[in-house]
Amino acid sequence: MKILHVTNTLSEGGVESFLLQLLSQLVQHGCEVDVLVLNKNKTALRPEFEKYGIRVFSGQTGSPYSPVNICRIRKYMTDYDIVHVHLWPAQLWVAVATLGKYFSTCCMTTEHGSFNKRRQYRFYRPIEQWMYGRYRMIVGVSDTSRNNLLGWIKHSMVMSIPNGVDLSKFSGASPYSKNELELPDDAIVVTMVARFFEAKDHSTLIRAMMHTSANIYLLLVGSGETMPACKEEARTSGLENRIRFLGRRADVPRIIASSDICVLSTHYEGLPISVLEYMAAGKPVIVTNVDGIPELMPDPYWMVAPQNAEELSRKIMELSSDRILRERIGASNQKRAADYDLNVMVDKYIRVYQSLIGSK
Repeated sequence: MKILHVTNTLSEGGVESFLLQLLSQLVQHGCEVDVLVLNKNKTALRPEFEKYGIRVFSGQTGSPYSPVNICRIRKYMTDYDIVHVHLWPAQLWVAVATLGKYFSTCCMTTEHGSFNKRRQYRFYRPIEQWMYGRYRMIVGVSDTSRNNLLGWIKHSMVMSIPNGVDLSKFSGASPYSKNELELPDDAIVVTMVARFFEAKDHSTLIRAMMHTSANIYLLLVGSGETMPACKEEARTSGLENRIRFLGRRADVPRIIASSDICVLSTHYEGLPISVLEYMAAGKPVIVTNVDGIPELMPDPYWMVAPQNAEELSRKIMELSSDRILRERIGASNQKRAADYDLNVMVDKYIRVYQSLIGSK
């Protein structure tokens, strides 16, 4: 099978992590896989993909929103058995690119979120009904993602394939010592792995840290456009010595292994890969209670209301003071993570590809 994946960026984030895991496994299963990235300026992860023999093509502009991308997509897509699209507006431009001539390549898309702002405006509904109608198959990364989409548009071929992770990569990672992390020996380490952008709510976690003990330190892994504002908030809150902004890291499994508590503070989700990684590492997890999260968490007690810094700080303090509780919850989370094995996800996508090719 020859498969072209089309996405907006290849820099950092949950979709990029999803693609790297899925595509590298597809190559091992004998598929020929390439990626078309619409934003030519955001391809920092290109080497990570190319080391698996995955070719990365770039768009002509620095904006995934430019209609010029339609011509770029048309240049490539007819050379493949499957075109698999991720995120809007890539979904829109691929849909438009299928118009105007006989077109036999099977197009499908993965819906990575359970919410988007376009659904707040009725005039978007007919546009998205048409757009999604151009795809033979739509896959939601969770049941919530699938169901919410079907509450917005109609489509006869929508299924859910939960995200998966390489469990051994996180369960077997070696932790850093406190000294290596430049932390005091008695530090309780709280970690959040997430790109700094509008969907993630780093601000609430920073405010929660104001109400925690002085021996609790926060590691923030990731980069992005909201990082400067978060750094300033940490500084003005007097927390700059207890909050470490680590940037984008290649050693995420080791950082998670070094953590006592893992957090995802967020505004909306699909099925967050970072939480699966935390759980696979056997860590206690505190998350925001938004769509896409409840079906993942074994214990709803550790979900907090959106933007509620006080509740989040209480949960952090409760876990920080009880090592046995952390170990018990971590073991339960690791057991739950076994349901999200990467190999299961990959096998399901391969079956979808095969069914689409077989229906041509």
